[in-house]
Amino acid sequence: MGSKEIKGSLKAARESIKNKDFKETLKHCKAVLQIDKTNYTAWVFVGLAAAETEQPQKAHEAYKKASEIEPGQLLAWQGLANLYEKVDQSSFHEALPEIYERLLSLLSQSGDHHKWAEVCRKLAEHHQKQNKHDEAAKMWQRLITWKREEAETSPEELIELMQKVVACLSAEKGNPSSETQAVLEEVYEELAELGSKVGTEKHEKTLTEYIHFLSRMKGNEEKLRKVCSTMSSTFPQNPTPLEALSTLHIMAGDDGKEAVNCFTRLDVLVPGHSLALLGSGMVKLCAGAAAEAKSFLSKGVEKLSGTPALAGRVLLAEALLRSYDFEGCLVCTAKGLLQLNKDITSGCDNATFRNKLLRHRATALTRHPNESYHTDAISVYTELLNIFPDDLELSVDMGFAYLANGQVDKARELLLSLREHSSEAPSIYALDGWLSFTEGNFVQAEQRLIRATTGAPENGHFLDLLGRVYWAMGDAGRCDKNKAFAHFLKAARLEPCNGGAFKHLGLYYRDVAKEIVRARGCFRKAFELCPWDETAGADAVDACVALGDDDTALQILTSVTSQVAAGTAKWAWLRLGLYHLRQSSHTKAVMCLQAALRADPQDAIAWECLGEAYLSRGSYTAASKAFTRASQLQPPGSLYGRLQAAYIRQALGQLREAEEGYLGLTKEHPLYVPAFKGLAECNLALLKASLKTFLDLRARDHAEKALLALGSAISIRPDLCCLWKLAGDVCSTIHVVHGRTGTLAVPTILLAQSDGKNSNTKILEKQEVLALGARCYGKALRILPDSSSLWHDLGLNYYRQAEHHRRSQQVDTNSGSSSSNNISELLDRALQSLKKAVMISNDNHKHWNALGIVAACPDVGNYALAQHSFIKSIQAEQNNVVAWTNLGALYLKKRNIELAHETFKVAQSAEPSYVACWIGQALIAENVGSEEAMDLFRHTTELALHIEGAKGYAHWVCTTLQDKSNRSSELYRFNIVRMNAVSAAHLAISGCTVRLPDDPVSLTMLGYLSEHLSLNRQAAKAYGRVVEIFQQVGTDRKKLNASLQHHGRTLRAVGRYEESEKAFRLILPLERFDEITGLALTLTLLDRQQEGYEAFERALTLATTEQDRALVLIALALVEYRRGNHDDAKTLLFKCSLLTEPCADALYALCALGLTTADLTLASAALSELLKLQSRSQSIRGSSRPKGGHVDSKGGAPEAIALLVVALAALDNQGKDPLRQVVKSIHRDPGLASLWELLARVIPIFSPSKAQGGIVAAKVAMALDAGRAKAAPMLAAVNSLAQGTRNAGWLRLSQQAVHLYPDDPASWACLLASCHGADIWDQAEGGIGSKATHDCSASLYKVMKTAVTQQDGKTQWLSALPKWGLGQAVATMLQRCKTSRAAKLCKEEMAISRGAETSFLGAMTKYWVAKQDATASHGSLTGMKKALSQEPGFVYAWQALAEIYRCEGQVLATEFCYRQALQKASQNGDKHSKIGILLRLAHLAISLLQADNSDKRWPPLAREALTEALRVVPECPLALLLQSLLLFSTNRSARQTRVALERVVYRSAKGTMASIGRGYLLRHLVLKDDEQLLKVLWRNICDSGDERMEDLYRRLVPEI
Repeated sequence: MGSKEIKGSLKAARESIKNKDFKETLKHCKAVLQIDKTNYTAWVFVGLAAAETEQPQKAHEAYKKASEIEPGQLLAWQGLANLYEKVDQSSFHEALPEIYERLLSLLSQSGDHHKWAEVCRKLAEHHQKQNKHDEAAKMWQRLITWKREEAETSPEELIELMQKVVACLSAEKGNPSSETQAVLEEVYEELAELGSKVGTEKHEKTLTEYIHFLSRMKGNEEKLRKVCSTMSSTFPQNPTPLEALSTLHIMAGDDGKEAVNCFTRLDVLVPGHSLALLGSGMVKLCAGAAAEAKSFLSKGVEKLSGTPALAGRVLLAEALLRSYDFEGCLVCTAKGLLQLNKDITSGCDNATFRNKLLRHRATALTRHPNESYHTDAISVYTELLNIFPDDLELSVDMGFAYLANGQVDKARELLLSLREHSSEAPSIYALDGWLSFTEGNFVQAEQRLIRATTGAPENGHFLDLLGRVYWAMGDAGRCDKNKAFAHFLKAARLEPCNGGAFKHLGLYYRDVAKEIVRARGCFRKAFELCPWDETAGADAVDACVALGDDDTALQILTSVTSQVAAGTAKWAWLRLGLYHLRQSSHTKAVMCLQAALRADPQDAIAWECLGEAYLSRGSYTAASKAFTRASQLQPPGSLYGRLQAAYIRQALGQLREAEEGYLGLTKEHPLYVPAFKGLAECNLALLKASLKTFLDLRARDHAEKALLALGSAISIRPDLCCLWKLAGDVCSTIHVVHGRTGTLAVPTILLAQSDGKNSNTKILEKQEVLALGARCYGKALRILPDSSSLWHDLGLNYYRQAEHHRRSQQVDTNSGSSSSNNISELLDRALQSLKKAVMISNDNHKHWNALGIVAACPDVGNYALAQHSFIKSIQAEQNNVVAWTNLGALYLKKRNIELAHETFKVAQSAEPSYVACWIGQALIAENVGSEEAMDLFRHTTELALHIEGAKGYAHWVCTTLQDKSNRSSELYRFNIVRMNAVSAAHLAISGCTVRLPDDPVSLTMLGYLSEHLSLNRQAAKAYGRVVEIFQQVGTDRKKLNASLQHHGRTLRAVGRYEESEKAFRLILPLERFDEITGLALTLTLLDRQQEGYEAFERALTLATTEQDRALVLIALALVEYRRGNHDDAKTLLFKCSLLTEPCADALYALCALGLTTADLTLASAALSELLKLQSRSQSIRGSSRPKGGHVDSKGGAPEAIALLVVALAALDNQGKDPLRQVVKSIHRDPGLASLWELLARVIPIFSPSKAQGGIVAAKVAMALDAGRAKAAPMLAAVNSLAQGTRNAGWLRLSQQAVHLYPDDPASWACLLASCHGADIWDQAEGGIGSKATHDCSASLYKVMKTAVTQQDGKTQWLSALPKWGLGQAVATMLQRCKTSRAAKLCKEEMAISRGAETSFLGAMTKYWVAKQDATASHGSLTGMKKALSQEPGFVYAWQALAEIYRCEGQVLATEFCYRQALQKASQNGDKHSKIGILLRLAHLAISLLQADNSDKRWPPLAREALTEALRVVPECPLALLLQSLLLFSTNRSARQTRVALERVVYRSAKGTMASIGRGYLLRHLVLKDDEQLLKVLWRNICDSGDERMEDLYRRLVPEI
């Protein structure tokens, strides 16, 4: 192809480029390049086509090839530039500046300036994008240079390019170099010149940036002023030049007219501008107006930063220092130093700012009132003196800092060194004077400070110091105070911000001139100047309070407390709390005082104030705690807090604690009258509380204590009315007690005349005590004659005296008319006193009510006046339950029932808990015969204990109980049974007899109710007192005989048979049936059978009913039985069956006779008749019988019949019939608690395996009737013991039984057995036992023995219980290896009783003690054998002796003793002892067999014992275990052995026994190598958690 074809192909390629057919272009170019590989145009077209077809690398290579072929041609370089700009590739971007530079060179040569400028701009922008600001700035400058040469370039275009230069140079990080600064300055100058010609908006921005630039540069102040002036004139609304000028003035400290004008213009242009405020503050500070300067500077410095902020901090610190705001100065300097540390500002001398701030800070620290700052001041001064060692003022200030910190020696050394350099400086004299003042040399201090003030007369600080010296010298006379006043006044004029000077002026006006108004002004001024000065604020508030200006005080305190932080400003919170307390704003006061305590929790005064606030609010508990805390913080001599704490306890009803508090105060401070008064008030409250609960003897004690305290108080302050009134109240309050109880020991100081002896007290009778109360009220009235309450109390006292005279007259009938005259005179005085009270205060309802009570008295009888008084009382107080009740009682007394009922009803609605109105309604119901009377009286006893209510309710209860015909009625069941009426009435009438010990009616009802509750001792005491009263009074014989009969019956019930006989013998004539039978029964119990038999025969002749005849015949049969005439007893009992109606009691007696004589036929026949009688009379129940009564002749009690059936079955050896019979009885009568109790008693005897059912039965009995089933808790514990398992809960149940019935010996015996069982289980399981059971056996035994001796009637089992208990206690102690204690216990018992059992136990313990001490024990064995020969039936002795022989290794003797014990247990019918002996015998044989398998004697013995044991108790787990061990010992590999062991492990045994069985079964299976059964056993071991067997299994079976 020639040149023509090449041109054609290039032309075709150019056409295809125009047509955008770049592939065709590539074809043509390839054709050209095949011919001419150096064709420049073809390579350029290839690069263009490749670039357009997104082949950047190919295009890059083509352009590079073209540029290499012809480097001076533009097309290839332009193509490369376009490619690099288009493709985002890092290598292209890096090579792009080089391409631009080549293009600039080529374009410069070609003269194409426009394209050159375009490429130059692109290169500058590229450098700018790559953050190469220097290169970019240079390119922009080249472009600007070229533009200046162009004539057509506009100023706007030049400005734009220059701004780009500024932008590039300003974008450099860090401080610009000097070269850059010069370029920027030159550019800014040109911009300013161009902008002034153009006048565009950008010119303003340019000037602003220029000013900012000049502000940052040093040494350009003049140029900056010129530019600012130019801009300010050109753009007057722009604050930038004024800001820059203000900054210059502030930094230079310039306060001239030009500066003031600048600050003013800036403030006008931008109101509140920070620099304008800062400048104005600087001007004020230079003019001496520190307070105004502080305001301007504090506002201006907050929004500034950099150098102006630091300058502002320095100025503000100086202003605060001059205004004596040391705390603010410290804060300001701290912020400034922090800013210096954080911001290293250019263009300013940081060291200068730092030194100024430190200097101001040091001065503030020195003069701050907080002493903790003074040490810091010395540190700061030390740092400054290291910088400025020759600064005199700094050294002087450091001397003041030393003095403020108490370092006098260092201050003296510094002063000496200063005098060597400049001794005449006023500041040195000032330091010397203040040093002398600190050392107490006031004269020298005065001289030095005078010279200082002479040298510097305008120094307010020196004048203030001299004034303080004069103030301290004020003791020399008033003149010195005046000198101090003059100097303080001058110091205040020179330094108006010196709060200390104003405070001392206030002290002068307050303490010397006594001008509180001026003092208030000075204190307020001082506090306004120094808000941190708490003393100034406190003095200002105190002055306002003293002037009565509470509003100003509140304003000050509110402003302070609203600004301070929590836990500060205690003085303000304390005074604000006291203000609110005075205003009765108790909640606010509490809050304020709590805030004060947060500031100082150890301030006792604040605690006292808080206690007062709580007390005023009614928060007594909190107040008590506050006063208690105050008393703890105060010194021992302080009283108020302790007094208030005791008073609050008294107000809260904690009278005992309050009494202790008052007593402590009186002992420590015997002249402190408030404590004696509080003690008397406390005892008066206790006196009233005791009287309310009828504890009259306790009330008497409190009355004596109160009078004793009042006597001590009156001896100190006899002029106090309240003390005499309290004494009168105490004496009058005891009017309700009986005359004998009202005898008091009274301090002689309260009496009109002493007894002439040296004693402090005198015994007064009740009448004399009441008269003393009137005298005390008279003393109080002499002090306060117009007190209506005192006249009221005096009138009631006279009325109480008249009442006592009337009662005494009723008792002493020999008193003549003189007593009547006394009563009339006393009642007349009472009326006059109460009328006087009404005259003084006629709107007091209590006065009218008391007047009505006296007027309604029978000896006055002015019922019209009484009615009028009660009505007036009601009118004075509508909600007046007492007056309404008294009015109703008046109507009831006048027999106006309807009006009485209405008034009582109003009283009830006014106060439903007031008992007197309910008593009135009950009396009305009783008068009209309403059935609600009893309910009303019962309600009165529930409300409160009242004599009339108690007697009324007891009367109704006794009447209901005496009527035996209504026992099955619903009314009886509700009023008596469900309402627990007997106990409630008994409790009420008991209190009544305390207050009325000579009332035979109350005492008789008390005796009757006590007898019904089986409280026979109390009943006997009550009946005895009735007999004494009747014998003294000489009442009719009928009442005396009835009382003697009751007394004799109750004496017999408590076992006092001789006294009972005497009581019956005193009955004259002794001819009534009940009296004779009572005497006969007493004689029988005295074992005077013949006399008793004769008396019963006499009573038989007097019997009027068949029931009485039957009962007498039964009694005769009992006497014959006791005399041994069993046949005669049967005959007499058979006579009862001949009566018309069968007698259940006779059948009971016959059945019991048959059982005691082993006549099963007689017993069965009698029981059959009883069952028939019971089936005919199902409605009769034992629970309906009266206490001590008999079974009704028409039926039988189910529980009694069931008991007889059990006894008959046990006697006939029918093991399961007793339990079945009791269950049948329960099915017939499931609501009888006694049957459930009998079931719980029978189960452990006849079927111990069902002991869990016995526990349930006991709990059911308690749930049905806990009052009657008293043995149920003990039976529950017995059944749990019968279970024999570890977790049966016997110890807990035994403890419950003891807590419920501590007088029951059986419960204590059960607890003793439970402790023994718990110890055995703990030892069996490898433990040490419960701490609750350690060393308690002896104590439990003694308690049980005491409970036995306290029982009234000792049965056979009770007499045998102590012997059992002794053996149990000894066994427990021996089990615990407490042999010495066991021997000691036996020795103590042997000293009381020398029985065979005790002797044996004593010998046994001696043996074990000797055994433990390794001494000879043959004598002890001899003693045991001797004791056993005296009592061969002692089963425990044989067992204990067998155990001893076993320990001694005497096997045959052991076997013999076990056989003897087994024989005695069988003879006694003791199944439980028998099974225990059999198991011990089997265990002995098996242990011997395991020790010597060749001895053939032991297997038969063990087999025999276990067979008998399993016959007695078929499923006994221990017997089954021993049986399996026997088989293992004889033939361990037999199948029978495995079956027996599996039965023990998997079915019958639990706990330790099962673990033992697992051990033997494991050995058997390992021997047999039975893998399957071993896996079964392993699962059982894991399920049971038997760790010991797990370890054994792993040892014997390694593969597990």
